[in-house]
Amino acid sequence: MKGRRLRTLVAVAVTSVALVTAACGSGASSSGGGSEASAEVFAPTGDPLAPRPLPQKEKVVIGIGNQLEVYAQFMMATAEGEFEKENLEIQTEDLPDTEKMPLLAQGRLDLGFAAMTAGLLNSMGSDTGVKWAFPGSAYGPESMQGYWFNKASFPNGVTPSALKGKTILTPSGNASISAYYLWQWVHAGDPSIQLSDLNFKIMKPTEIAVAMTNGAADVAQVTSPGSALLENDPCCEFVDTQFPRTALIGYVGSKDFLQDRPEVAMAFFRAIARSQRDYLQGDYHNNPEVAPKLAQQMGITTEKLQSLRPLLFDPTFPLGTEHLAAQQYWRDLGLLNYPTNLTEEQVYDTRYVETLTKSPTT
Repeated sequence: MKGRRLRTLVAVAVTSVALVTAACGSGASSSGGGSEASAEVFAPTGDPLAPRPLPQKEKVVIGIGNQLEVYAQFMMATAEGEFEKENLEIQTEDLPDTEKMPLLAQGRLDLGFAAMTAGLLNSMGSDTGVKWAFPGSAYGPESMQGYWFNKASFPNGVTPSALKGKTILTPSGNASISAYYLWQWVHAGDPSIQLSDLNFKIMKPTEIAVAMTNGAADVAQVTSPGSALLENDPCCEFVDTQFPRTALIGYVGSKDFLQDRPEVAMAFFRAIARSQRDYLQGDYHNNPEVAPKLAQQMGITTEKLQSLRPLLFDPTFPLGTEHLAAQQYWRDLGLLNYPTNLTEEQVYDTRYVETLTKSPTT
């Protein structure tokens, strides 16, 4: 992507595994994870978001995509040199979520930017030590992100009952957290609808909006900037299906990274949190210091960015633990491999957010 630094694009899964393995091996052993080190990492500081450069440069390998605005925290941290302030070297791998999870479980990837899905929880349920550690963006109150409906497929208007048998696109099919929240909306409006009545299909998020304009689906979850494309196309209409205002996506860390390299993980999340606090609040699309840099990272013009609706980057960094309620939905679909629903403690590593949100001390 134009303007993106330190990015490695991976074309073949086998190649990606080799690259990630080599990269992680160069950094994982350089930082100890003893109890004294961990205690110091999570101890109160004056300003918990202020840079605290590591004594030596540390490499962090993260599976994250490009172009979509949900990556804005990472994009702005890259553009503003926030990782360099922490003495971090970042290597990115553009991988699908289905490849991120095995690599994280094996410690071959430090972090993955991922959605809450049944697949993610299956990895956590296998006792891999992979945990959700920091939230991404959420849909703001004025957002047009979420579910869009092809008007030709709903000649009598969009209602929960009308979704029966329709083709619905999401990045993870019915295993996605967005599918769970759509199901909540549908079932509340028409309790007679069955899980089997909804026909979910998988498509890359960058392709979904175009598929909708071409009439390739009846319904789709669309994110920015694709949502702006549909706003200007009479083919489709947006319906508020009552998405939550907490992030459905975020940063998932391997056990090796979160447990054994906590000072490096904290430095990474500190850079992300600082980027979120300093550059992504309010109407950041019209911030003259932010908009050109974010637009360049996304590969679009500043004018195009300013035509989009901003996302919600909550400065209190809520982890969205309420999303675990989706486990019963996925269990009813037969998508979960572990026998008992996971607890918050098994899914979330809350130490990083708790440390970064402590009141500054003197």
